[in-house]
Amino acid sequence: MRFLITITTCILFSLSSYAQSWIDVGIKGSYGLTQIYNKSVWDNRKVVNKLSYGHNFGGKVGYNFNRVYSLTTDFLFGSASQIYEFNTEGGSYEEKLVYNTFDLPLLLRVNSQSGNFFEVGPNVSWMYNHKEISQGTTNEVKDYFNGTNYGFIIGMGAYMLGSKNNYLTFGARLHVGLSDMISPEGGQNSNAFYPVMNNEVDIEISEYSKTVPVYFTVNIEFNHDLGYLSRSKCKRTAFLFF
Repeated sequence: MRFLITITTCILFSLSSYAQSWIDVGIKGSYGLTQIYNKSVWDNRKVVNKLSYGHNFGGKVGYNFNRVYSLTTDFLFGSASQIYEFNTEGGSYEEKLVYNTFDLPLLLRVNSQSGNFFEVGPNVSWMYNHKEISQGTTNEVKDYFNGTNYGFIIGMGAYMLGSKNNYLTFGARLHVGLSDMISPEGGQNSNAFYPVMNNEVDIEISEYSKTVPVYFTVNIEFNHDLGYLSRSKCKRTAFLFF
């Protein structure tokens, strides 16, 4: 009986105490530029990285330490692309690479009193279903690419509108990959790598450069504050739904 009374007292105290931290969840989507950067290809006039676009959509879970600092994890399914233009003696033609992604970033978010925020952190991206579209023909090229890419994300944004527990934010993100996208089958560490591995153009590669994804997107996010984490004097933590 004493145990039950103690537990009940702790729960009641937790319900009446002020919570310092809370959990939020959300849905989000983005759209923007998706580029695949390789210095050797980028610097060569015979190959042009044309503006290419992609998008993603998914969810978010955040742990807010207080009103300033929070830690968020996103679960984002997306699609990216890169259009190459090859300039040859016989003219120019395009190849388009398209692929799907699943991103799992872990971001530290810093919020200001005005509603603006800054976020930064590492990202793991799983890439799959690579296809190359060239002159009306679609080819599977997934073996040319590694399935996992590691990088980081830097972003910023601002509160747009909402109520106390439901609100909308708008922002922008820069996603930079750090590990090489190209697999050994795709010509990693060689002088003939994707996208010029099939001699699309005659370029001289003096030193191998890794290929990394670079995305710049605009993002919209709808959040719901799910509940507080409250710790009572009885040293028990309770999760309090709004």
